[in-house]
Amino acid sequence: MKTAIIAFVVLAIVSAGCSQNKKEVKMKNAQELLNEYLTHIQDPEYIASLFTEDGAIELPYLASLDKGWRTEGRENIKNMISGLLKIAPGFGFKNIKVHIVTPNQVFAEYEVETLMNGLPYKQLYMGRLEAENGKIKLIRESMDVISVQKVFSTYQSATPIQKEKSIDIVKQNTMLVQGKGDFQLFDKIFADNYVDHTPQKGGFAADKEGTKSLYKALRQAFPDFHAEIHWQICDDDMVTTYKTYYGTHEGTFLNVEPTHKKIEFIAVDVMRVQNGKITDHWGVGDLLSLYKQLDLIPILNNK
Repeated sequence: MKTAIIAFVVLAIVSAGCSQNKKEVKMKNAQELLNEYLTHIQDPEYIASLFTEDGAIELPYLASLDKGWRTEGRENIKNMISGLLKIAPGFGFKNIKVHIVTPNQVFAEYEVETLMNGLPYKQLYMGRLEAENGKIKLIRESMDVISVQKVFSTYQSATPIQKEKSIDIVKQNTMLVQGKGDFQLFDKIFADNYVDHTPQKGGFAADKEGTKSLYKALRQAFPDFHAEIHWQICDDDMVTTYKTYYGTHEGTFLNVEPTHKKIEFIAVDVMRVQNGKITDHWGVGDLLSLYKQLDLIPILNNK
């Protein structure tokens, strides 16, 4: 009898253990996985563990902003969430509303309201989750890309202080690079991927080195080349400058020998400044006036 009781107790303990193990390995359905994802977003390592080895997060609308829109694999997902939390430490989902549920798919909407890159970020996500063997196979989310652009693009989010800094950078280019020939400063304030969107006479390339060559050619032709800035205005990351250039023609210009004449002409240009560097340029100058002052019209007409 005693032996039978002991055997019964052992069997009960083993059965309880087995029951507990079964509980621990129970696979989560799609809705449970979504809930885990949304409520544990502050834990990148745990979030990554919810996915299959080739699981992915897709945000297709980010493609319109030239940003990566698909992250695949647990390690990459962990790194993506970690990066998100660096720029938005308080990131978290709220107001979760589930609309469609099946064992392997769930469709829901949820909101975020936090600071990202130090700026207010409010977003409504529409998400679809696909489950496979108790893990997340795919999360695809749609969103308002304008809200994303506002916090990731200087163009959308420049503060008054940033605007003043952008104006000052463009002013340095006009007064110190063009006006004084400080090409060490040029290298510092122009981005390596700079693009000049205005075709220039003389065959200068529309990149950083081409613009440096143009500036040097102008200073060789007009050693006292300088400008008077009449006004500047910054619209987000775009700085517009209205100015008059002055100089004395002491060197070859457009294959024309020095005339020793003093010149002046008006110009308006727009420069984009991002992360403290000039990335783009558009400009219009009264070159007809310049050509007239140097008697270049007949020469150019004969070319």
